[in-house]
Amino acid sequence: MGFSGSGRIGTTTAAPTGNAPNAIPYNAGNICVAPGGGTPRSWVAGLPYAVNGRMVIDTTGAAITGYIGGLALTAAGALAADTTGAIDHYVRGIPITAQGRLAIGVPV
Repeated sequence: MGFSGSGRIGTTTAAPTGNAPNAIPYNAGNICVAPGGGTPRSWVAGLPYAVNGRMVIDTTGAAITGYIGGLALTAAGALAADTTGAIDHYVRGIPITAQGRLAIGVPV
């Protein structure tokens, strides 16, 4: 998993060029996320994926309604993420904000 200089998860909207454990899509060391958040169409190990093979995240601040493997999900099934909140703690080495959202960099 790529991390920015601030310790946030690196993300990109580019097409995946490879996959890591749990089928997490990567491109140049960054996790591939659906442009504009996307809509979950399939799940691998409980993680949401869009039809284009990218992970589905929500950065709008939608309410957290559940968890998979300690990672927050919204009612729409997207991973709850935040591009500005401070890193508060880690879940399995993944940076999380005080609100429980993934601490990600702005997708490039």
